[in-house]
Amino acid sequence: MRKKSNCIFLFCIFLFCMFFALLSPVNADSMVPPFPYSVESEEYDLIFYMMPDNYEDVPLGSDFDSKSSGLYIKSTSENIYTFSDYFDDYYYDSDLYFSKDMGSFAASPWPEWGTDRVITFYGNGSPYKYYKVTDLMKNPEKREWTAGHYFWLDSIEHNEENDTLRIVTLDGVGYLFDLNTGDIISQNTAGTNPTGRLVGTGTNTWDPTYLDDYADKQNVTLNETLNESENTIEGIETSPSDSNETSKEENSQNRKRIWGLPVILLLILIITAAAFYFMKKSK
Repeated sequence: MRKKSNCIFLFCIFLFCMFFALLSPVNADSMVPPFPYSVESEEYDLIFYMMPDNYEDVPLGSDFDSKSSGLYIKSTSENIYTFSDYFDDYYYDSDLYFSKDMGSFAASPWPEWGTDRVITFYGNGSPYKYYKVTDLMKNPEKREWTAGHYFWLDSIEHNEENDTLRIVTLDGVGYLFDLNTGDIISQNTAGTNPTGRLVGTGTNTWDPTYLDDYADKQNVTLNETLNESENTIEGIETSPSDSNETSKEENSQNRKRIWGLPVILLLILIITAAAFYFMKKSK
């Protein structure tokens, strides 16, 4: 009778562990909640703000107070363009790759299941061209899946001086993009270049000569020793613009928390071992 009870006890532990293992992936790769941040130009007196919708924790009088997502003259707080919510997107700072004059940028967030749009090009704050993962990967089945997202990039390199973005997909296909047109300049495999999928007119409406008359050109470089208080909003750190790709990669990893099955399996083994130990001790 006692042996039967022990078996039932172990079976219950096993069911509990399996139930926990099935539930835990739901939040296994959840994102850090959206927060306001800014990115400063290294060449112009410009600053880009990203503000989440309905964010209410911005202190009055701060740099973020009364700001909408978009590009501003830093010294006067005058708005140049407003970020379009055409796709109802919020982007983290590690998702964005700006042109030198900040009038154009590419956005490449961590795609969720069911999402095939992986790179979107913006000009003057509005999207005009995007690419799907099936446009860029020859073998999309080589994507690496998590509980709620997938990886498709092997590497990404932003060249601010030349306004280009170089990517290599997980199946080894490489592309060089022009940040000002969204076009593919070159690729490392034979075949027809993807032309991108158009939004609206499919053209970048940003006028690069606009800043010649409007913005005060300065060789403004970011001060890497900014006071911590200037980069914090009620305890939430925001990152200044950084051309260093290693730092951008670290920011990306900080917001992508992935807990794999090995953790779950280890927990199951620990609980099972503990159960056997106490059963043997009670005999």
